[in-house]
Amino acid sequence: TIFSASRYCGTQTNKGAFMNFGYDLQPEIEQFYALANNTFLTDEERQIKLVNDTIHRMFEFVAEKRLDLYWYFTQNDEEHSGFVSRVDWAIALTSVLGLRLPYLYYQAQLAEANDMGLINYSKFLSRPQIHMGDRDSSWQDAIVKRVCKKLQALVGDDMKKAYAQFDTNDDGIIQFQEFIEMIRKLDSSITDEQAYDLMRSMDVNDDAHIDYNEFTEKFSFDKANAETTLSSKIVEKVSNLLYQNRIQLEHAFRRLDVEDNGFVTREGFQTRMQRISSVFETPLTG
Repeated sequence: TIFSASRYCGTQTNKGAFMNFGYDLQPEIEQFYALANNTFLTDEERQIKLVNDTIHRMFEFVAEKRLDLYWYFTQNDEEHSGFVSRVDWAIALTSVLGLRLPYLYYQAQLAEANDMGLINYSKFLSRPQIHMGDRDSSWQDAIVKRVCKKLQALVGDDMKKAYAQFDTNDDGIIQFQEFIEMIRKLDSSITDEQAYDLMRSMDVNDDAHIDYNEFTEKFSFDKANAETTLSSKIVEKVSNLLYQNRIQLEHAFRRLDVEDNGFVTREGFQTRMQRISSVFETPLTG
């Protein structure tokens, strides 16, 4: 294609051209007009579409870098308030995304600011357009249980000592850097994305850190001592496989629903589980 001006004008001036090479390799330029379009947009509609497309693309950029953005925000949040000014929010996006875009101009559509002009960056990064909530989170139970067992081996049944293992600077709260460093020591298999999602699920008040009550709500030695049944082991293995391969539950169900009727037969389920079992060192059987 040499030139194409689609979406710029109407059919009267919307031209394009492409070059063909024949068997003798001589170039031949072909010009064309756009096909008739019966759904012309007004200037106002075109402007609205352009704005919506821009915002959608911005959300995509943020979603790709949400972990890096959360790290940047928490490292620069000296008061550990969970809030950042509009200007600092825009600076963070420019720095992490590496793109000079009019973030402040589109701030109202991207992130909510309070009456003082401050943005809760945890809530910003948890917006549905950024953080897809369909992902199965049952893998968290498996990680929490492993972590609880190791914590109990370190400190016995003292939850305050367990909390202190994470609160390394002894300021009374667990910051993201402290959390991710300690969780890796306790479970080397956890990914940065999993550590981020786990901490975000614990931070119920969106202040970008974990307090003692939030910690004990997620981690308890009762969970470490709970029996693991065969079915829960199977669910744990399959859910981890789905997470590692970024497979959503709806997509996984569609693979099982071979007849596309909204139901999964017993035989179809068993066949698929046998295929999934082949990827594990220990088969999904008793």
